[in-house]
Formats: sequence, structure tokens, C-alpha cells
Amino acid sequence: MEMFHFDNPEFWVLVGFVLVIALLLWKGAPAMIGKMLDQRAAAIAAELEEARRLSAEATALLDIEKQQPPGKKSPGQQEPLPQPQTEISPQP
Repeated sequence: MEMFHFDNPEFWVLVGFVLVIALLLWKGAPAMIGKMLDQRAAAIAAELEEARRLSAEATALLDIEKQQPPGKKSPGQQEPLPQPQTEISPQP
């Protein structure tokens, strides 16, 4: 068992690795990581719900648009703004 001698560098790497893992477990790193992942999952779920809502709203508006006769204004559609009519006169 050459691995567990104090003069073997791999032994000290193993000791350091075990100490780092023990420190992370003692300080509650898995709970913090789990909490961060839960928050991220909740944010993603909210974004997906918003996307579903927007998709349903767009589908409903499209259905209303298809039911309108051509040339008729849809609900919520505004008249286009008139373009300003300006003449540029040459400078003398």
C-alpha cells in the first residue's frame, strides 16, 4: 500500500480532496445549489407560462383577423399616422 504513505504526493491530493468535499458539505453547499436551481426552474416555468399566454393571445387575435372581411379594421388596430407633407425649397 504505497498510496497511503505520508511521502506520497497522491496521498496529500486525496487528503485535500476529502477536506474540500467535507467543507462543502459542512457549509451547506448542496442546499444552496439546490435552492439556486429551484429558483431558476421557477423563473423558467414563469417564462414558459408567459410564452403560452402570449401564444394563445396571438392565436385568438389571428382567428378574429381571419373572421373579419377584407379591408375592415380589426379590434385594437389603429389608423396609420399621416405622413407629414413638407416641401424642401432650394436655398438661393
